[in-house]
Parts: sequence; structure tokens; C-alpha cells
Amino acid sequence: MKLKKLFIILLLVGFLLNTPMFTSFILAQPAPPLTYINVLAITSDGDNYVWYYPESEYGSTGYTASGSEVVLAIYVEGYTLSSSPRVYIDGVDITNEIEEPLPKDYLSGPDNIIYGYISYKSIPLDYFAKENTGTVTVFARDIHNPSVTRSATRTFNIDWNGNQMEAETFKNAIYEVDINEDAGF
Repeated sequence: MKLKKLFIILLLVGFLLNTPMFTSFILAQPAPPLTYINVLAITSDGDNYVWYYPESEYGSTGYTASGSEVVLAIYVEGYTLSSSPRVYIDGVDITNEIEEPLPKDYLSGPDNIIYGYISYKSIPLDYFAKENTGTVTVFARDIHNPSVTRSATRTFNIDWNGNQMEAETFKNAIYEVDINEDAGF
């Protein structure tokens, strides 16, 4: 008798779990495609890692870097391959040679679906070989269709006579700034 009741209860629970009422909780929406990439903010150790937000989303950032490294906050909208974003200087991919000083910040909407992220890349100013201007191209590939790509090329000025303190002096300062709070995310 107990076995029959247990069987009936298990059968009812199994039936209830297969109803449309419960399947709506387990279904997921597809990841959004890659639609946008750009440099959201820029800073350098010579500027004590204070984030600068470019007014224009194209061309020059209007920022002057000094010290020994520049840090980019790269905004990506959509899902990308895990190897994205890539960073290029003078057509050379330097992504594997530079650091990510902060973990990615994933961005989600009111529906809690992640629609993009901010990736941080630290580039030694030595890559720009005493040029007065640095030019960086950021590049990403879509996770669904790797032939779909997005890129942005941004420039910034370099002050070689400015603050030449070692990057390590202010390295901890970058961890104290919440870029999402400053940008209104």
C-alpha cells in the first residue's frame, strides 16, 4: 500500500514538472549578437588612474596620457568569442602581451539578461616609441557568427615629459575606482 501511494505521488510530481508552467523557468533566451565596441574611458598612471570619459565616440579621445602605462575601459555590446576584445597597435595584435588590470564587468538589463561587458586593458606607453600620439584599435568577433566583427580606432596624446612615476606607485588606485558608478551603469 505504501509503495502504491509513493508511486502515485512520484507520478504526480513528475507530471507537474513537465507542465508548461514550469518549463518557462528553465528556458533561456539566445545570447545577443555583437553590435558595438568602443573605448568607454581611458586613464594612465601619470594621471593617478583617474578615469577620463571621451566626449566623442570616434577618433580622438581628447585625453593626454603620461607615466608608463595607459588603461582602456572597452565597452562591448553583445556576446563575443572568449578571445575578444583584441587590441592592435600599428596593425599588430598585442592582446597576449598586455595585462587586464581588472576583471570584466558584465552588464545586464532590468530582465537580468547580460547584454555586454566592459573589459580593461593596460598598455605600456613604450609600445608607442616616443610618439606624441597613441593610436589603438580594439576588435571583437561575434560568438554566434565569427565572421561578424566590430572595431573602433581611438587616439590619445602622450606627454613624455609629464609624470614619469613607476606604474606600481599608483597601481592600487585603479582598484578603488568603480567605473560603472562613474559612467552611470
